[in-house]
Amino acid sequence: MRAEIIRCKKGFYNLKEDWEALEKEDENLSYFNTFEYNYHWLNNSGIVDDNIYVIVIKDKREAILGIAPLYIKVERKVLSLKTLAFMGWGDYLNIILKSKDVNKTKVFNFILENILSETTLWNRVSLQNISIDTDLARVILKHQNYNKNFKLQVENPKINFWKYKNYNDFSLKNISKSTKNQRNKMKREIEYLFKVEKNHEINRYVEIKDTHTKLQMNMIKNDGRKDRRTLFQIETKGKFLEDLYNSSKNIINFLLLDKENKIIAYDSCYIYNDILYSWNIAHDFKYNKYRPGRVIKHEIMNYCFENNIKSYDFGCGRYPWKFEWTPEMNYVYKLEIWNNSDKKSRLLKSMFKFKEALKCLK
Repeated sequence: MRAEIIRCKKGFYNLKEDWEALEKEDENLSYFNTFEYNYHWLNNSGIVDDNIYVIVIKDKREAILGIAPLYIKVERKVLSLKTLAFMGWGDYLNIILKSKDVNKTKVFNFILENILSETTLWNRVSLQNISIDTDLARVILKHQNYNKNFKLQVENPKINFWKYKNYNDFSLKNISKSTKNQRNKMKREIEYLFKVEKNHEINRYVEIKDTHTKLQMNMIKNDGRKDRRTLFQIETKGKFLEDLYNSSKNIINFLLLDKENKIIAYDSCYIYNDILYSWNIAHDFKYNKYRPGRVIKHEIMNYCFENNIKSYDFGCGRYPWKFEWTPEMNYVYKLEIWNNSDKKSRLLKSMFKFKEALKCLK
């Protein structure tokens, strides 16, 4: 095996065919690991060529065995901090790997060794959003040195529909009587339409953006939720989302619409290998009393059973409302290793530890 390092966008673009071939093999992947998703992220992230660091592993015949889509994140505060991290903003990040006729442990360890050997490029390695269910996580956990640096990051609630006999079985176990009553009341008084739209057929990006922004502004004004914000208003993320919405066939929007075809509530998801990844939800705050977020989830659950959806992933965060629908969750970890061979890195590490200690005291 040998490692080839891609340090420019052109080199990244040239990986498209090989990357997409690996996608068809690697059952550990989510939509966030696809070439399509990372392509749009790179084009809108503001990352310069010098900070691209994609590791491509090839065998003796020059066939690609794996791709580690990384970049160097530069933060300039008191001191400049360089972090080697996964590309993308997704809930699940990973190394793309050939699944057949390959020693996964050997390839993963080779990639990690390559990363850790380049100590002049980074102050720390922070590989985040690694699902505990992946081969990468299992390799890290078995490694004597990596294990201690592999920490729980967040929990992602999810529903595995294959665990239930049918919708009625799921409804009996997971949907409360109050939620069913709220749905019936809203249906009776509003006569909403539940609609499922594939984004490449009907693009509702502008409507979704406006609905989400208005809800956040209302929560700030009337609920005192100064912590609320919308991704759509962050320049780089807004451009990325608009670009993705304008081209991807892997986006599906679940909608509650009024009689004038205006959005009451929505749940925007990525769909990949029959798994729904919910990434953004919002509703028109004028309908707050009907709890439209609950109502739309009720409709979505029925849709999932009717359309053979394998799983519904609620995304990062173990918020109580998510567990109204499921007792299950996926554990997401991060591997963080500081460059102890460099004086500046050791200083930065001490500063971060001090900052974390202060957070614990609050």
